[in-house]
Amino acid sequence: MLKLEVGGLVLLLLGSGTILIGALCALSESDLKKVVAFSTLSQLGLLIMAIASFSFQTGFFHLITHAFFKSMLFISVGYSIIVSSHNQQGAYMGTRRLGILLMA
Repeated sequence: MLKLEVGGLVLLLLGSGTILIGALCALSESDLKKVVAFSTLSQLGLLIMAIASFSFQTGFFHLITHAFFKSMLFISVGYSIIVSSHNQQGAYMGTRRLGILLMA
């Protein structure tokens, strides 16, 4: 097991702080695009933690899979915004419309 130096410890703390701040900001938002953007920020914190713990292959694999699934999530959010008459606020989106039900 590799010993973490000061730089690695700083990166671990920075990554865990990024995860926490991104998740808390995503919980407080009602705009769908901002929620997805803040969840991306928290995932970047996970990537920083993977790099700090010398797990480069895991970090790169997470980067590739995260990019694929996040692009699909952005496409789904864009579709739901268009179907709900260009309304980005998640609080005003009901599941009464057929398009949102079909997207889910």
